Amino acid sequence: MIPALVFVPVQDLDAAFQELSDNSPPEQQPVLDWLEDNYIARPTRRGRRPPVFPHEMWNVHDRVVQHLDRTNNHAEAAHWRIQAELQMDHPTLWKFIDGLKKVQKGRDYIDCVTKESNGLCKAMQTTASWTICVDSPTISR
Repeated sequence: MIPALVFVPVQDLDAAFQELSDNSPPEQQPVLDWLEDNYIARPTRRGRRPPVFPHEMWNVHDRVVQHLDRTNNHAEAAHWRIQAELQMDHPTLWKFIDGLKKVQKGRDYIDCVTKESNGLCKAMQTTASWTICVDSPTISR
């Protein structure tokens, strides 16, 4: 039930968390305390103090209602591509830079091939270490 809190409207979050706390077994109390300290915010005499992570940062209710992405899949995909290229957890700075260049080179090639299929890229020129897409000066549509 705890993961379901991300789908509760922000204005109803306090009531939903209180109902979850009331109906949870005592073994879950440490987890609920941690959740309240970091994501919900503990009550004070004057209301609730601001949470460590604002509700707008992790609550996806509005994004679901508006049919928007709930996650940052683009960033996760880029991280996966870099990790697959490096094939190690802690590369040296130079291996990291070389890996980024290889990933970027692959992206530039795919971008140029896509432009070429749309009639936007005239030619591919390959130098010693770079592949460059040369756009034609006039584009006919």
